Amino acid sequence: MFNAPDIRIKQIINALPDAIIVADTQGKIKFLNPTAESTLSYTAHEAIDQPLSDILCLVDETNDEAIPCLGLKAIQSGQEENAGSNALLIGRDGLSELPVEVSAIPLRAQGGVNGVLITIHDVRLARFSRKQLSWNASHDALTGVFNRFEFDQQCHRLMLTAKRDHSQHALLLIDIDHFRQLNELAGNHYGDELLVEVAQLLKSLLRATDHLSRNHADQFLILLSHCQLDRAEQIADNLRQQIEQISLDIDHGQWPVTCSVGITVIDDHCPNNVSELLHQVESATYQAKRAGRNACALFNHQAYQNFNRELVALQSAMHNHDFQLYYQTIESTQGLAPVCEILLRYRDEQGQEQEPASFLPIFEKSGLVVQLDLWVIQNLLEKLLDYPQLMVSFARIHVNLSAYSFASQYFLDSVEALLTNYALPPGLLCFEVSESSIMSNLTHTDKVMNRLVKLGCLFAVDDVDADLSAFERLAKLPISIAKIDGKLIQAIKDSAYGVILVNAIQAMAREATMQTIAQRVEDFFIYDWLQHHEIDYVQGFILHAPRMLDEFAS
Repeated sequence: MFNAPDIRIKQIINALPDAIIVADTQGKIKFLNPTAESTLSYTAHEAIDQPLSDILCLVDETNDEAIPCLGLKAIQSGQEENAGSNALLIGRDGLSELPVEVSAIPLRAQGGVNGVLITIHDVRLARFSRKQLSWNASHDALTGVFNRFEFDQQCHRLMLTAKRDHSQHALLLIDIDHFRQLNELAGNHYGDELLVEVAQLLKSLLRATDHLSRNHADQFLILLSHCQLDRAEQIADNLRQQIEQISLDIDHGQWPVTCSVGITVIDDHCPNNVSELLHQVESATYQAKRAGRNACALFNHQAYQNFNRELVALQSAMHNHDFQLYYQTIESTQGLAPVCEILLRYRDEQGQEQEPASFLPIFEKSGLVVQLDLWVIQNLLEKLLDYPQLMVSFARIHVNLSAYSFASQYFLDSVEALLTNYALPPGLLCFEVSESSIMSNLTHTDKVMNRLVKLGCLFAVDDVDADLSAFERLAKLPISIAKIDGKLIQAIKDSAYGVILVNAIQAMAREATMQTIAQRVEDFFIYDWLQHHEIDYVQGFILHAPRMLDEFAS
């Protein structure tokens, strides 16, 4: 047995970081090292000759069931025994728990088993890391709710349950109204604050059997397990009303918080894949938004078909060049050459001219807005090649980029290829990007801007408003132009607040060596004021209404 170990061996065992216990064939403890004393909260004097089962208490953390005495099991089997990867050591107080890995190895002498060596390894850090990785893989980092990957798994299981048991469930999509405007006007930190508050509210209102996930930036998905349609509609409307009670303070003012909710049924007639089910609930949410927002809408198959028909019509229009490029001149207040902004219009099947507000949401919802932006750029480049006088008449030509395109690697690679094929004069093409798109990922923003600047492009930040703190970060990026929000320009005539902010933006733009453009100039009093205060450019219908680019070229 282990009666008088060599002093050197004993020193090594005592210095080991793992807890070591030696017991005889009856399972009585005969030795434990200092780490074991500390781990078990027993001194050697207290533990010696005590049964292993009294001192070493292990349970499985997955089901809270006791793990049989490993020492006796190893003695009986004559083989090494392990407690598994989910073992917890219960402390002497009966309350504390320590994640451990435990192994029991039979000790042999003269051909037979005469004891057992038990090793206890503390795996708190490893198991915490494993749990953290698992949590990160299935949860949204900002809000703490499940992420889209985990939603797909749960939704698929619920769809299978519905088809197998003929049970009925429901899927809700909650879309925060005007979320992009909130980020653009107040800053991303307000948007993040709102998302966290909405997530906490939803978690507090849902049942334990329901499943809450974050979808896109401004959307949450809710799976209502075993829920009839009429009950799902009641729940959806209650959630809408509760969200409406959220109070968001911005610069001593209140931002109204509302949401649009789409509802669809999960039953034995639902689609066979999660993607199609999401299209249904997105269609319902889109109908709620078209109804004026702050509303709930049930998936309607006819409306869904109409949406798909509109999308197909718009895709065909893009393919058949039924979209038209327009331009609006932007005048210099200092007598310099004008610049222009490219706008997009579309004539529907009835011949009615449609502005972007009527068709851009469909492109964004379907994910085709990147292709639309590329269509605009490619067609503009072809016009410039056909009508070189455009490059003479305008010092710069501005093109708007959606947030989706600005974040897309495919878009960046495609634009680089286009610009390489069309050798434009440096500084002619200027991309307008919203502040929220720029700030959402500054590392990506810096990479995109610098790659396109090397190809001769310029960048303008669109709709600059009262969030002056953003200028410090904008000034570090290769941005040449700041377009001042039209609401602030309109406020110049009636509010000292507007005058102060426009002056402040102008001063900060000068410090950052950016030119300024005032948008929505619809009054000659405002025009004179802007000219006097040396705003570089002005844009508005009173000066120049949008016209077809082909008309100018011809």
